[in-house]
Amino acid sequence: MPGSFKEHKDHALCAYCGAPSPDHGHKLLHHFGGADSGADNSSHCIACPAFSGQNKDLIGPGQLVMDNFTDCKCFPGHENRSAQSCSACPPYMVQTAFSDDACVFCAPGHFFVERNLACGACHLAADGGPAHELLVLNSLDPALPWGADGGDCVCRLGHERDASDVCRACATGKFRGSNRTRFCAECPVDTFQNTTANLGCRPCPPNSSTLNEGGKTVIEHCVCGPGFQPQTEGRCLPCPAGTYRQSRLANESTQACVQCPPDHYCPVGSVVPQPCPPGELALPGSAELDRCLCPPGRGRAAGPAHAPEELSNPCLLCAHAFYAPDRSNSPCAACPALKNTSALGATTIADCTCVPGHGVEPAAHAAYDAFAACTPCANGFFAPGGRSAPCVHCGWGAVTDPASAASSADHCQCNALVGLYAQ
Repeated sequence: MPGSFKEHKDHALCAYCGAPSPDHGHKLLHHFGGADSGADNSSHCIACPAFSGQNKDLIGPGQLVMDNFTDCKCFPGHENRSAQSCSACPPYMVQTAFSDDACVFCAPGHFFVERNLACGACHLAADGGPAHELLVLNSLDPALPWGADGGDCVCRLGHERDASDVCRACATGKFRGSNRTRFCAECPVDTFQNTTANLGCRPCPPNSSTLNEGGKTVIEHCVCGPGFQPQTEGRCLPCPAGTYRQSRLANESTQACVQCPPDHYCPVGSVVPQPCPPGELALPGSAELDRCLCPPGRGRAAGPAHAPEELSNPCLLCAHAFYAPDRSNSPCAACPALKNTSALGATTIADCTCVPGHGVEPAAHAAYDAFAACTPCANGFFAPGGRSAPCVHCGWGAVTDPASAASSADHCQCNALVGLYAQ
């Protein structure tokens, strides 16, 4: 039959083109028969084009007979048979049989081994749980669903492949949420993750931060920002009025807001205490600018205590005849009638003393009441002012001019109406 021959008169079987024989060894491999039936030698066995032929184990009686050019199939790892040769598969493409099939890329989840071998299926053992199978990250192009080699096999999300090719869960403070990454990554700045095998990280509560550090594992690593303090469930709430919080170190995540210092004020959410205007005072824990008060001896004019800059109302020293005994935003209080102060900035009503020519009624005891009213000195009396005391008697027979406020002994004159005169 075509594709076979018999060279000797014996009872041996025919030899076949494309198969080894005792007389010709392997010289006839990858040949096909070009003659009609009854060939008596191997000269009609013609070599297939380069890199083509047939599997010798499939050639023989009742199997394949190589009797035509079309029986020449491309070797594994080759394609595109022509009269001259078969070409090798392009890089990372495979063709695994003696065939006319075209080379193909590996199926999704598989990786390239050799161009003439079947692709391997990705299979990685797990550190607990089922194996990680058919997952690939192509090192040449992440968009490709097959691997360039076994190193392109990856784990399920939330896991990473270790040096022993075992898939392990991402540790706390890490995550892996994309098949385009191979390894777990640290949680970004201002996030944390307190469990394992996660695809992402949890954001820090509003108004808190990880201080520009990643990989945080507990919510306590989210530090409340300046002006905020930690509350239950990791929330950061503004500092209450009258307190502030400026610190923001990693070991201060539980630090509470502290009381505003004296002579400062701290509105809600304060970071730094605000100083009162120069010369003004405030109690510890003051919350607003209006709690900055004038000190004793100073007061404001009538109007808003702290108006806009063009209408500012600073604390001023109390003028003569005025005093301010306490811290306040009120105007200085006026001294009682016929009283004055000896200096600016009086701090008590006791600093209000009778004006010259006026005095208080004599008291039954040695001390005189600072609140006693001042009245004009009677005829024959004088008062220099500057004190709350009775008027001084000029002496027997002396008088004073009722029309003038007698402020010194010089105002005392002998009573000429009764014939008295000075010597």
